[in-house]
Amino acid sequence: HKGDWKIVNIQIPFDEKNFALFNLKQDPGETKDLSGEQVELFQELMSLWRQYAEEVQVVCPKPQQIDNKKTHRSKGGVFLLSIWL
Repeated sequence: HKGDWKIVNIQIPFDEKNFALFNLKQDPGETKDLSGEQVELFQELMSLWRQYAEEVQVVCPKPQQIDNKKTHRSKGGVFLLSIWL
């Protein structure tokens, strides 16, 4: 989070390429990913995320393998990772 901007990742398996950037003032419902339009800001927030993740030793979730063909989400449903720095 920086000002009105926030990065979020709700995908499993967790991967940095799945982060999205939202402007909370203009889009409080977080419906339009602006990471492709606000590239420098997105990269800045990703850099802050990486620093934070290293500092606190974040452990990212892995999908549970049911068989060789299917990957399922965790029992609780959607994993949401939203970091407010």
